Amino acid sequence: MRPTDAGNTSKSDPELAGGQPRRPFFASFVQPGPNRRRALIGWLPFAIGLMVVVAVGILTARQVLVNQRHNERVEHTLTVIMVATSLEGALTEANSTQRGLLLTAHPAFRTRYEDARLRTRALLQQLQELVADNPAQQARLARLAPLLRARMAEFERVDALIRDGDLAGGGRRALIAMEQTTDVRNMLGMVTAAERGLLAKRRAAAERSGDALMALSVGGLTIAALLVGLSIAALRRRAAELERAGSDVQLLNDELESRVASRTAALGEANEEIRRFAYIVSHDLRSPLVNIMGFTAELAVVQKQAAAVLEREGNVAEAAERQAILVDMPEALGFIRASTVRMDRLIKAILNLSRLGRRALTPEDIDLGALFASLAVTLRSQMEATDTELEMDPLPPIRSDRLALEQLFGNLLDNAIKYLRPDVPGRLHVSARSLGPSIEVTVADNGRGIAAADQDRVFELFRRAGSQDRAGDGVGLAHVRALVRRLGGRIRLESRLGEGSRFLVELPRDIGNSPVTIENGDGDEQ
Repeated sequence: MRPTDAGNTSKSDPELAGGQPRRPFFASFVQPGPNRRRALIGWLPFAIGLMVVVAVGILTARQVLVNQRHNERVEHTLTVIMVATSLEGALTEANSTQRGLLLTAHPAFRTRYEDARLRTRALLQQLQELVADNPAQQARLARLAPLLRARMAEFERVDALIRDGDLAGGGRRALIAMEQTTDVRNMLGMVTAAERGLLAKRRAAAERSGDALMALSVGGLTIAALLVGLSIAALRRRAAELERAGSDVQLLNDELESRVASRTAALGEANEEIRRFAYIVSHDLRSPLVNIMGFTAELAVVQKQAAAVLEREGNVAEAAERQAILVDMPEALGFIRASTVRMDRLIKAILNLSRLGRRALTPEDIDLGALFASLAVTLRSQMEATDTELEMDPLPPIRSDRLALEQLFGNLLDNAIKYLRPDVPGRLHVSARSLGPSIEVTVADNGRGIAAADQDRVFELFRRAGSQDRAGDGVGLAHVRALVRRLGGRIRLESRLGEGSRFLVELPRDIGNSPVTIENGDGDEQ
């Protein structure tokens, strides 16, 4: 299978790139040199400030936890003091209500007395639980507990005498039990005094922790305020630099747009001049070709007339010599005619390629399956002669120029049939896949294939690859690639010798309605 290429690929102009290329925002951090050092120095205060803020935040969080622990200890100490005071109050309440019961025997004193006794036991248990983490207080409570139990036992003896009606005996024992109450109060006083000492120490520690927390908070806020001020100043400076840079970039863009417009106009004029030159050269070359072909035909007629005259003349020897010359003339005329016909075809190809951009695109909705089916009908005779079958996968619709697609895919199928392997039934396969806004149509064959070294050059104008045993001028696939480019797509070739070729044509789904033009293609053989 043999493709060819039309059109020259334009090289990019460095000046059209706009001078200096655009650089990413962080390019100065990556590229070595003064810019990188300047950028690092500029960001150094922010990095140090951020580290300071983080450090202050960590220290503040830790100090908050320390302050919370100190406050919890102060609260615990206050709770111990409160429970010890409540225990002493409950004991005093039990004493006073029992004396009131001895004096009046009123039931109200009995109720209050029983409640005080119950509270005394409960408060002692609570106090023991609160000082479980304090060995010194545990030792004091170890001495307090027997005293309190003895006093509670004496309460019960007095209560028993009261219930028996021996108020005098109960009164005497109540006076004796007052000494036990005093011992209990003294021990509770020791517990309370120890807790008050702890309270003073823990309050002092909590105050110091609070002061440290306040200092850290104030320091952190101060540093944060300074950083905010520095950031604002730096941002304002940076904004001013960016504004100046933006102005410079805008000036460069304006200059670039002007230069691009100028270059575009110049390129358009150059392309138009090239097209005119190709047309003029081709036209001027065809004029003498027509004359050569005409006079060659006349020479053929003259040759036949001369041969007839010689046959009528009587000089046999001279006639034989002239006859030999006249016999060589048809061969020479045949060579001239074949060369002029070939040159005429090449000039027509140049004319066709020079007309690129002359015809306006006509976008329309096209069923690619129906388009390939119609192409198969036009190629039926070649396909039957080479025992070729065409297989088609489901093909998506496309909005494009019908004539351009018919010329494009018609050339691909024609070349595929032309360059099949001898004595091997031809198999053509057309498939497509979606590429988002584009589709890729693949035309595959089982033909001769193209060597890797020739796969680029076969797209060039008048270039052919492989065995030259088929008629052709190396123009067809030049036309194909020109059409693909004109439609805004691209074409790729995948091939291996002896295994066939695959042409992958990527085209936009919708070429739009822009008034662009493509090459005319006047029906000349490609």
